[in-house]
Amino acid sequence: MFYAITEAFNTLRDFMSAGGSVLWLIAILAAFMWAIILERIWYFNAGHKVYMNELKAEWDSVSDHASWKGSAIKEKLISQARGE
Repeated sequence: MFYAITEAFNTLRDFMSAGGSVLWLIAILAAFMWAIILERIWYFNAGHKVYMNELKAEWDSVSDHASWKGSAIKEKLISQARGE
């Protein structure tokens, strides 16, 4: 098994050496892209729910939903949610 891993790394090293510095740049950018994608997945699965629950709690704390003031607060919360 160790031989297979070593051989895979040697093959990858030879491939990257053949491509030059441009291939290393592409690999770094691809790793950065995947880091951003995984961060967004984490955010929408964890952080976004908490944020939306906070906005919902703020909306539920408004006593009069039908008045102009209630409508203005609703619009403010919708704008905040869209901006996030």
